[in-house]
Amino acid sequence: MLSGTTINSTHDNQKIRNLSLKDFKRKSGATSYLLKEIKTLVRTPIFCLQCLIMPIVYPTVVFLLMAAFISFANRIGIDALAEFYNRMMKTWGIAVFLSIGQVFYMMNFASIIAISREAHNSLLIKYIPIKFEKQFKIKLKIGAFTNLISGILVSIAYYAVIQDVVYAAFVFVILFFLNIIGEKFKILIDLRNPQVSWDSEYTMMKQNTNVMYELFYTLIVIGLLVGLSFFIANFEIFLIFVFIICITANLAINEYVHSHQNKLMKKIF
Repeated sequence: MLSGTTINSTHDNQKIRNLSLKDFKRKSGATSYLLKEIKTLVRTPIFCLQCLIMPIVYPTVVFLLMAAFISFANRIGIDALAEFYNRMMKTWGIAVFLSIGQVFYMMNFASIIAISREAHNSLLIKYIPIKFEKQFKIKLKIGAFTNLISGILVSIAYYAVIQDVVYAAFVFVILFFLNIIGEKFKILIDLRNPQVSWDSEYTMMKQNTNVMYELFYTLIVIGLLVGLSFFIANFEIFLIFVFIICITANLAINEYVHSHQNKLMKKIF
């Protein structure tokens, strides 16, 4: 017994001597919170698949198929590719690419279960010493970051078609804001109807009615984009108008979250 105690004591002392100032460095609450969110997703297979793997793999596969199609079209005839280019230069053409990006965003479930995946531990959101507004911003980061892959790929695909870096950059900016707005809406949906009483992660994902509301939201956004493309024929005006709408919607959501923090947490129990 004494021998074992001495060995353990010696081992512990060695570990203490190997510590450095970095081991005692204080981490910010936001960093710790984000790391906790990531660990929750990574450690649960169904969450990891639906929230991290699929949002990256799915658009990548579609992008590669599209690249193969364009390459094939280029080989069979320049005229066919030129006709496709002329169509994409119309406002409904850009609406199609923005809608594709929106569909990719819909495949990301990171934010639609931002509250529900915590189960009954979600109650801690009300009591940890971090303002809910800040928690809200941290929770949307994972979904928004993984969606960047989709935004980049769609922008590259659009550039490959029209060969104009300015328009492609504008498409990426709009997709970026649509991404942020969409992830915020997903969290708001989950806050309004949190699915915290579950025994299995798979059951929660399959029976989560919030996913249906996410589908409705996506269809509404696509409908608005396509509808605007028929009313606004000018390419530049369409881009600027959609950009202004995105900025306005983003600011409006920020103000709503800031002003209704306690109300938004009301259904978390």
